[in-house]
Amino acid sequence: MIFFAHDDDVAQMLAHAAAEPQDLRNLLALCWQLRQRDWRRALSLADEIPAQLTAQSSSLPIVFLPLATQMMDLRLQLVRGEVLWLQSQFQAGQALASAVLSAINALPEDNVECAYLRADVHWLLGSLENEMGQFAARDQHWQEMRQAALQLDDQLRLGFVDAAIASTISFRSTLEAEHLAKRYLESDLQQWPLATRAAIYDFLGLQVRMGSDLSRAVVYWTQAFAAYQQTGQLRRTIHTASNIGNWFCKLNDANTALEWTELALQLARPLNWPHALAVCLLHSTNSLRQLGKVDAAQAILQEALEIFQDLPISRAYAISLWTLGDMALARDDNSRALQAFTELQTCANTLGHGDFQTNALRGQAQALCNLARYAEGLAVAQAGLQLATEQEDVKGKIAALQIIASIYDKCADCSEFAILLPNGQPAPSTPLHYLLQALALGEAIENFIIPSELFEAIGEAYAKIDDFALAYRHSRLANLARESIYNNNATNRANALQAQHQVQRERAEREHLQQLALAEAGRAKVLQNTSSTLAHLGAIGQEITAQLDLQAVCHSIFRHVHSLLDTSYFVIYLFTDDQRRLHSIYRVQEEQHLPPIEVLLDDAACNVARCAREQHEVLINDCTTPQGLALQTDVVPTHSGMFGPLSTSKGKLGVMTIQTTHRQAYGEREELIFRNLCAYGAIALDNAFAYKKLQETQQQLVEQEKLAALGSLVAGVAHELNTPLGNSLITATGLQDYADELEKLVVGKRLKLSELMAYIAKHREGMGLIVRGLQTAANLVVSFKQVAADRSTAQRRCFDLRQTTREVVATMMSQVRASGHRLQLEIEAGIVMDSYPGPYGQVITSFIENAITHAFIGREHGLIQIHAHIHKKGRVLVKFTDNGVGIAAKDMKRIFEPFFTTNLGQGGNGLGLSISYNIVTSMLQGQISADSKATLGAVFYLDLPLAVSS
Repeated sequence: MIFFAHDDDVAQMLAHAAAEPQDLRNLLALCWQLRQRDWRRALSLADEIPAQLTAQSSSLPIVFLPLATQMMDLRLQLVRGEVLWLQSQFQAGQALASAVLSAINALPEDNVECAYLRADVHWLLGSLENEMGQFAARDQHWQEMRQAALQLDDQLRLGFVDAAIASTISFRSTLEAEHLAKRYLESDLQQWPLATRAAIYDFLGLQVRMGSDLSRAVVYWTQAFAAYQQTGQLRRTIHTASNIGNWFCKLNDANTALEWTELALQLARPLNWPHALAVCLLHSTNSLRQLGKVDAAQAILQEALEIFQDLPISRAYAISLWTLGDMALARDDNSRALQAFTELQTCANTLGHGDFQTNALRGQAQALCNLARYAEGLAVAQAGLQLATEQEDVKGKIAALQIIASIYDKCADCSEFAILLPNGQPAPSTPLHYLLQALALGEAIENFIIPSELFEAIGEAYAKIDDFALAYRHSRLANLARESIYNNNATNRANALQAQHQVQRERAEREHLQQLALAEAGRAKVLQNTSSTLAHLGAIGQEITAQLDLQAVCHSIFRHVHSLLDTSYFVIYLFTDDQRRLHSIYRVQEEQHLPPIEVLLDDAACNVARCAREQHEVLINDCTTPQGLALQTDVVPTHSGMFGPLSTSKGKLGVMTIQTTHRQAYGEREELIFRNLCAYGAIALDNAFAYKKLQETQQQLVEQEKLAALGSLVAGVAHELNTPLGNSLITATGLQDYADELEKLVVGKRLKLSELMAYIAKHREGMGLIVRGLQTAANLVVSFKQVAADRSTAQRRCFDLRQTTREVVATMMSQVRASGHRLQLEIEAGIVMDSYPGPYGQVITSFIENAITHAFIGREHGLIQIHAHIHKKGRVLVKFTDNGVGIAAKDMKRIFEPFFTTNLGQGGNGLGLSISYNIVTSMLQGQISADSKATLGAVFYLDLPLAVSS
């Protein structure tokens, strides 16, 4: 059984109870959750459920054994006990809850429901003891609840009772409470259930209030208020609203304070819970006093006191007596003030709360002094000073010292009141003696603003002993203190304004969420009869948004619109580039595609243009014009239609419309379906446009990279051809010179046999060099033609992996040698692939260029190696390694990302490895991976199929 459920869950219980009034388990859970939300209905259900249980006894399932029936009855008794607590019938509630606890203790301990009952009854008993001032008994019960929650591993109950215990600690041990608050603040509060967070916020508000941070207290209590209200904890909701009003009052924002206290009163009066009502009245008193409405405040306070007469032991009653005493002192009704503070002392002693005890003595002493009962007043004030000292209440000590000084000042002629200094002589000014003690205490408190009245009293005391310099000085300090107090009040008002803004914002958010919840509930009711249709709307959305082709998206939208809604005419319009017109990209009437049309955005008579301008749905159910909604001459007149804007977070796309020849064809159900389809359609269209643009960009990048690679290939081959052709040219030129010399010898008849034989030898050697150079050039040209053709056409064919790799490497050797590095091939012979040699060569080229550019920075004589072997049936592993500087660990995860480069601005564009990745994983149908260790180089693995699938 959930301790305090969310309003949404209770709404479901109510709906289920209306649909299935015989479901006893649901009725029991509902009764439990209504115990504070609607206690009258809860009591009615507590009477109704046993009667239904008896009536259904013959048909109940086997789970309703006697034990289960008994626990159901105990849960109902617990509801009645809590209602008695709320109605301030504490003794009756205690008797009923104790009887429930005795019955639970007689039941089996291993029963889970029994354990929940035990936890909840201890919470109720602890709350009752708290109201009656029995705090030791309260703490014991709440510890018992904590143990039960621990055994159940119920985080809601455990966190809730822990926060409640922490709140009680705030009044007893400041250090322990601060430790608990720090633990909460350092944790993730969102992990707790909402009902538990409410209690935690409440405790944190109390804790920071103890530290005088009133604005933060208001913020925490506002959060607690909202959480209490949403989880049906109306008693704490009322108390929290009242507390917020009280502390806005302390922040000098009486108007906001009165708003909160009036809100608390509005919640409390219909419930008729005495204690909650009295607390609200008490806090309203403070707001009215601050607004100067003293008579109204007195009347409200009197109403609260009349209620508290039956509830004498409570902190709220102590506060009301304190307020009554202060109001009486302000009216100079000292006898009434003395009576109020005397009653406050009795209440404070019972509660054991030190702040009330010191203020009770302070108030009595002030009243006795005003009544000229100085000896009694002095004794009470000194007792207050001693108590404040014991409690380390510095502010209380200051107040007591001021009253003692005031009594001595008024009784200056009474020698029995004179104070002796350590030397045995009377002090020159007994009031000054105590006032200076008070001043010293105030100056020792960090950020404490000393009251101007204290400085004034010190100044007057100095003046009475003719020390006018010090009297003037303290008079100036009094003025400064008044200015500081004024500034502090201004700061408090600013803090109040800030807190109020936050409260209003949270209230607006809460109201917005409530409105959304109501709207969703309304939609659920409208769509209840079409749940089967709505169930697959999500699947429809997934199907529509999964499409990336524009026409496929349009066709998918139309198909689903036509299947769900009455549709005679369907059109999707998109904005033109100038945003002044809309043109149709998909236009269908009765499944017949119609030619495209255009609509001017400023066409006042066109509903499509109106929808696009206003970006709002247009619903027309009875168009009475002869031509109907469809203004086009090629369309049969339609009389009902919906027009929906197509837009995403990126901007406006266009308009979608469905129309039919029927009248009154579309209601709320159809409008909701159409709205969803418009949303799905807008997303799908936006995705299609983005995908198309991505494809175009990707194709441009690939073409640019292919052209760049081909240019590099041409440059490399030209450089490679230059060497054999240059050697051949030099050799041919030398042979030509030898031939010229030989001719001269023949003509001059001076040719010797030895010279002829030398010429023949040189000719043979030279021709050999020319033949080898031209053969090398011819081989390079053949390789170039093959590689260039492969890269330009990307045609699939069978090829020898070693031969193709050699041809690719041959085109790159000029760059490798020019950079001072070496390249080695170790590829198994006979590896024949049925794939795309051009893209494969582009990948190998990219690897070589990448190694030359990045791998050997600051290094000479680098080594590049390409290995390949069959590593499993039907697959070849190509391993490309270098012994360069390696790839940084932080970059390894990004090397295949587009535009990622460590050489930005220095020739690198970050596309080489990205395009290689796409080629390997798409065209070559393989896998690519990389590994690297700093200073040991990098390695790339290509795991490729020997034959790509068609």
